[in-house]
Amino acid sequence: MTNDVLNWTYQNVKLYVRDLTCDWHLLQLYQKNQILTDPSYIEMSYKLGGMLKEHNTRFCILSAHAMDMTELEHGTDWGLAVLPANSYFKVLSIFAIQNKTFIVLLQIKPEHQTFHIENKISIDEQFVELVKTKMKEVSHQEVVSFLKDDLWIKKVNFPIGLTLDGTFFH
Repeated sequence: MTNDVLNWTYQNVKLYVRDLTCDWHLLQLYQKNQILTDPSYIEMSYKLGGMLKEHNTRFCILSAHAMDMTELEHGTDWGLAVLPANSYFKVLSIFAIQNKTFIVLLQIKPEHQTFHIENKISIDEQFVELVKTKMKEVSHQEVVSFLKDDLWIKKVNFPIGLTLDGTFFH
């Protein structure tokens, strides 16, 4: 089972982001090693850059199973990738850079939840360090121009795994 879990979770993993403005009381509900699910499709981008001033949160999503939707983009250049509804995630880390909160999520298979809860996997910390390094690099860069688009902001301006009233999805 261990190899199946590791292969499904980590083989060909890529980094995606989605930025939003999130109430501070909601951010405080996220905990390291927490397992989350979300009933919505998770739209995100592989394009990395700085964040808009009004955004205070970036979800950094590690996934080996995102669907590349860039071919369906018409007149946009979002770098769109999507995860299916009811995807599961493990919170690997929560950290701050320049008053911005970064929440690192790892997509996991629902039936692998127990494995990810009961086992400390060293590669998780390696990925967290890589994400932190990358976010420090890009935090000084310009915002990717298409990710300033009003439609994009509306699509991704809600937290993952959590309602706006602070209730986690089950």
